[in-house]
Amino acid sequence: MIAKLQKHTKTKKPLVVVYALCFVFIFFHGLLSLIDYQKEMPAAKLHKPVQLSGVVASLPDIERGFASFLFRTEYGLIKLSVYPNNKFNLWRIKPGMKFRFWVKLRPPSGFKNPYVFDYGRWMRLKGIKATGYVVAKKGVSSLGESPFYFVEQLRYKIQKILNRSIEDKQLRALSAALLLGNKNELTSQDKKLFQQTGTSHLIAISGLHIGLIAFFAFVLVRIFWSLSIRACQWVPAQKIALVGAIFAAFFYSLLAGFSIPTQRAFIMVLVFSIAMLGQRKMNSLKILLLAGIIVVLWRPLSFFEVGFWLSFSAVLFLIFIARVVAGIKGIRKYVYIQFLLMLMLIPLTVYWFQGFSLIGVIANLLAIPWVSFIVVPSLFINLLLECFNIALWQISAKSISILIDWLSVLPYHDWYIQWHYISLWVALSVLFGIVMLLLPLRWPYKLLAICFIIPILQRPMWPETLKAKITVLDVGHGLSVVIEMKDYTVVYDTAAAKGNKFSIAYLSVIPYLKSQGVRYINTLVISHSDKDHTGGLEALLQHFRVDEIIASDEVDLKAYPLAKDIPLIRCNSTQSWQYHNVHFDFFDNSHFAGNNGSCVLKVSFEGQSVLFTGDIEKKAERFLLKTAKNQLKSTVLIAPHHGSKSSSSQAFINAVNASSVIFSAGDHQGFQVPNKEVQLLYQQSGAQVYSTNGVGAVIIYINKDGKIQLKSYQDVAETLYIVQ
Repeated sequence: MIAKLQKHTKTKKPLVVVYALCFVFIFFHGLLSLIDYQKEMPAAKLHKPVQLSGVVASLPDIERGFASFLFRTEYGLIKLSVYPNNKFNLWRIKPGMKFRFWVKLRPPSGFKNPYVFDYGRWMRLKGIKATGYVVAKKGVSSLGESPFYFVEQLRYKIQKILNRSIEDKQLRALSAALLLGNKNELTSQDKKLFQQTGTSHLIAISGLHIGLIAFFAFVLVRIFWSLSIRACQWVPAQKIALVGAIFAAFFYSLLAGFSIPTQRAFIMVLVFSIAMLGQRKMNSLKILLLAGIIVVLWRPLSFFEVGFWLSFSAVLFLIFIARVVAGIKGIRKYVYIQFLLMLMLIPLTVYWFQGFSLIGVIANLLAIPWVSFIVVPSLFINLLLECFNIALWQISAKSISILIDWLSVLPYHDWYIQWHYISLWVALSVLFGIVMLLLPLRWPYKLLAICFIIPILQRPMWPETLKAKITVLDVGHGLSVVIEMKDYTVVYDTAAAKGNKFSIAYLSVIPYLKSQGVRYINTLVISHSDKDHTGGLEALLQHFRVDEIIASDEVDLKAYPLAKDIPLIRCNSTQSWQYHNVHFDFFDNSHFAGNNGSCVLKVSFEGQSVLFTGDIEKKAERFLLKTAKNQLKSTVLIAPHHGSKSSSSQAFINAVNASSVIFSAGDHQGFQVPNKEVQLLYQQSGAQVYSTNGVGAVIIYINKDGKIQLKSYQDVAETLYIVQ
């Protein structure tokens, strides 16, 4: 007995040493990542052209001459953009390539809007120290290639294979998302399809995919290893198959960019495999807990990311559900699991995304097995066949096409429920209530569980003293303003777009409207056709029902198929209406083109008013002074053309005589707005000046007693500025 114990302790010691060394390595990696997070880009390198050397550290996102990518420098990661120019060929941007760029940088910042995801904070959590653009006209120097980015270079080569082998852009984009975790090519329509069918997890390289690849590798290695008796005598087939599963999971995680869900899945595969190799039993909860500890130690800041909580919560829910449905057999069990998982995820998806899909159960019943057993394996088989110059990618493309056809048949838009903003406490209360309902408790406790769920139904109360709320959103260089009444919504302009795949509206206008419980837009005003005002039009039409569109003469809605059945009205002086004594009046400058033809709108109530001017310049200002000078006076002015020098003449400023002026502005590559001289003119007129570039969104409260209150996002905790 003593000899056995001594033998056991001898074999255990090396394992303890290995575990301790791994723990120390993981701990110090996390500590270094925290130290790196504290470092900031030197102030001397910001807000002016500087020369930096570094290496391209990610797959570039290239579209119509515009490219963005991560650039590793001595100061850390920066996110760079390259705009169309004749000095630099964008196709030279490849992972691992070293360059010396002239760049103009700023600290990472998102859009500061109420109840909206903070993109700037997300970038800082990812270790991005600055964002900016390449000043290509100053010259670009190529410095060769770095040997340390072989994984990203491999991902780039596979992406090139997909580009060459699959012609259809949609199918190619989804193939890249499933094989590489590269979502650069996904369009807003693709993302909407998967979001509203509750299948977004399928294109995120979820833990399910990692686990299945590990399982397939285990089965294949075990089968082939078992063919040799001598090999099995040397190392048992099961053990070598477990090692193969670990390597397969690790390889797929590398291809996927090692996101948090893939980290969690790989660690769970690793821990489970090591336990099997050591002939130890570990239950799923312990494996999940250990995976969580390792992820947090490895990347402590991941604890503050949505992906961390969604990923681990989903697995925790599955473990709980598996015990609830333990007595159910066959297909019924699979359906129950899908339904209960959707139910338990509702409070979390409402809290983070202000919506959930009711059709997700039906969509996932076929989508999960199809993607897991057909699409993903076929992509990997084709990747292996590519090594032998055999190209059968169209089979994978066809399998993805069948998946899209299945999801498109479903009435997903009608079954996607948009919800208002709820607090974290409400989300946790609802989740606790759902868990109580699923547990085998007596009926009094079931009634108590329903009480915990009820708070999610409570809509935000509209203050009795408030007549209207006007929010000038922070959308960077662009404009979008939301005018809200108790049961009435008007949106003036839709923010900018970057290429065809991304609109600023997805990070600002849409989440803000959802957080306010807005389900449809009564009137959508498009001031003129510039992209920084119309960039989010298609996105808004996809997410909200719009009763009517009012636009300037040059705005062509033929490019927007979703707008074909919406009444289109041209803005001019005859377009005026009122809703609950709030007056909406347009000025007529429709004979102008371009910026000067912008729709000019005045919203007024009880002697207080807000003037929207779009991008009008001094030419249109002179016309308005000549034709409607007495009607221009307003309490608050949304400054013309983002406060550029081409607008805001002294005569116009005097005629409007606003108590407050708001500049909707952000960094612009071509010019600086708001112009300092223009700001000074408004300040000299006695106006309180706000710029969304500095203070974030500005909210204008119009009270029933005729007073106006202005509150900026930055100063949300401070005393409201009151205009008498």
